[in-house]
Amino acid sequence: MSDNEQQDERRQEQREDKHAIAAVSVKMPEFWTDCPVRWFNRLESQFRLANISRSSTKFDRTVAYLPVQVSMSVAHILDNVDPAAADSFDRLKAALCKGFTRSRCELAFELHSLPGLGDRKPMELMRHLTMLIPDGDVPRTWFMALFLMRLPASGHEGPHCGQGLH
Repeated sequence: MSDNEQQDERRQEQREDKHAIAAVSVKMPEFWTDCPVRWFNRLESQFRLANISRSSTKFDRTVAYLPVQVSMSVAHILDNVDPAAADSFDRLKAALCKGFTRSRCELAFELHSLPGLGDRKPMELMRHLTMLIPDGDVPRTWFMALFLMRLPASGHEGPHCGQGLH
């Protein structure tokens, strides 16, 4: 083997070692059953940081860390999808998002039935409320009224507080 070939081989081994070490260091977040899309955003960010791009590796890592009950909910995918397939991770992701994403109706009922401020800060309540609203679904004035209804009486001015929020 020539010197150039040996150097090329060593460089390739170093790249593979680097990727193998990086793959071990992926921080797998616990699955968020109430927000799978955001969970996948975080998970895919971890994969990018670790230079993991193969669908089969993403699939295997994800399956390995799913809680038992979550795995059972996508058993049809786990039993019928070849982990080595180019779309294995995308199919698993689609099934988990479909199975755990709340419908617009479920979100609306939760939004309407949320308790008041309690021991939370107003901004915490606002963040929680906005997480429940599908994009473009709730008119701004109606949402602001729901938010203000959950604040203590001293936290808002009454029925005219939503003026200027078109």
